[in-house]
Amino acid sequence: MGEFQVNEKDENVSWQAIDYCGPDPDLEDKATKRETSKEMGYQTSDNQGGVLDASVEEVFGPLYKGLLNLKQPQKIVAETLRQSGPTLDQMYLGNGLLATADMGVVILAGSTIGGGSTINWSASIKTPEHVLREWSKFHELELFQRKLYKEALDVVYHRMGVQSDIHKEGFNNMVLRKGCQELGYPVNTIPRNSPPDHYCGWCCLGCKDGKKKGTSETWLVDLVNSGNGVIHPQCEAIKVLHRRKQGRGRSTATGVAFEFDHDGIKQICVVESKVTIAACGALCTPAFLKKSGLKNPNIAKTSIFILYVLFVNAMGVWHGHKSTNVQVLKNRTRFRACCSGELNSTSSISYKMDECDEQNLQKGLEKVLRILAAAGAEEIGTHHYKGKTLKVKEVSYHEYERFVKEESSRGLRDLSTPICSAHQRGSCRMGVDPKVSAVNPLGETWEVEGLYVADSSVFPTALGVNPMVTVPAIAYCTAQSVLDVLRRKERY
Repeated sequence: MGEFQVNEKDENVSWQAIDYCGPDPDLEDKATKRETSKEMGYQTSDNQGGVLDASVEEVFGPLYKGLLNLKQPQKIVAETLRQSGPTLDQMYLGNGLLATADMGVVILAGSTIGGGSTINWSASIKTPEHVLREWSKFHELELFQRKLYKEALDVVYHRMGVQSDIHKEGFNNMVLRKGCQELGYPVNTIPRNSPPDHYCGWCCLGCKDGKKKGTSETWLVDLVNSGNGVIHPQCEAIKVLHRRKQGRGRSTATGVAFEFDHDGIKQICVVESKVTIAACGALCTPAFLKKSGLKNPNIAKTSIFILYVLFVNAMGVWHGHKSTNVQVLKNRTRFRACCSGELNSTSSISYKMDECDEQNLQKGLEKVLRILAAAGAEEIGTHHYKGKTLKVKEVSYHEYERFVKEESSRGLRDLSTPICSAHQRGSCRMGVDPKVSAVNPLGETWEVEGLYVADSSVFPTALGVNPMVTVPAIAYCTAQSVLDVLRRKERY
């Protein structure tokens, strides 16, 4: 973490070695402030018609720490952070230092205004068709072949302003595109939730101008502007309250208990609700449900390589869209994790890499080395602890081939190479049977009536692509289920 430490002049001696310019130059002489809504974690809907008018806005998006309560609108001011270190500390779960119990996988997850959508590189890809077929056929979830889900994808695309045009491509993407074209790999530009002229290499620290349409710039703003909700900062939900009515087989959610920080004094509060929605993210939702007394054994049961490459006279990769705007279509969604893991809390995460996943990662590593070399790299290598380097233009074809095959065949387990996890999902899977899932096809927990889950934890399997469209699309469908429940309650 040494590259994140700075002196009194906001400088780091290691930056020169990697040719990093430091904080976004546009923020050097001015502090950028914008009004936005503070995203919190657990939503309750507790008044009559108001929740119907803004239900879609209220349910959309991954929601994190705290309680979303139906009161008067409230806005807070968020300041774009300038340094990587403080940003990781304030915007990432576990202060950006989260990892599995054996330290084998570093975990990156948003815990800020807008959650993961704030630190996402803006890639916005619809749920792949083959995944939809798998979820509907093998997992018997008819939702994913229904007209409602296709409508949800279109609604999300429109509200997030997703498009594929780009005025100026970043250096890393130009390299990727050139290398793929040299090797004959089909490539295309990944859709993004930002306009064509958006040129930002610091998107993992939030979008300073608000052009990237994450949750904090869309659904949460709609919620507050609707007048049907308020977002409380400095809150942390403790548990969902529920009770079993006489003659009923399962209990019914009645509200949320939460801790509220007011002027430095912590207070315990309770809000009653007709419907409660947990959307804390795949890493936090399971622990919250367990603290609420849910016993379903499927709750909490369920990567990215760091390479380096040397280009002469190269522009830093932080200049331009850091999102992988170019994708290799041939292998676009072929590789999806099939590992086993268990999540007891954010401080107790186990993850065991499956052999097939290791092989897929090795294949990906080989492709990347070849792409970089084809793009004109002077030197290539990996961060494997036994890894070597190769000056591409100084060796023969046979030496190059031997190097690529040797480096891409090294084992990747047992802390041998840095592995990073982003976009975690599937920790409270959706299904048709409580024996193999945590929530039903409507997003409602099997154990507690009126308690819904609306985040990436409900994914039946891994997705294979960035989930920033799939998450709100599923949440849109869950919102319709919630609306139906509330309408029925209003009639009786």
